[in-house]
Amino acid sequence: MDKKIIDIMEGALRRFIEELIQSENGPSEDDIEYIKSEREYIKRLKAI
Repeated sequence: MDKKIIDIMEGALRRFIEELIQSENGPSEDDIEYIKSEREYIKRLKAI
């Protein structure tokens, strides 16, 4: 996959995590599952 697209996806995920850290409620169970699945997806894209 195009490195630029992967970089954009990683940046978006980082911003999402930063927003969760700064939020009053913190991450929910769904947020944590989303982060895990996105990290795995990005990892698979890098392997291609």
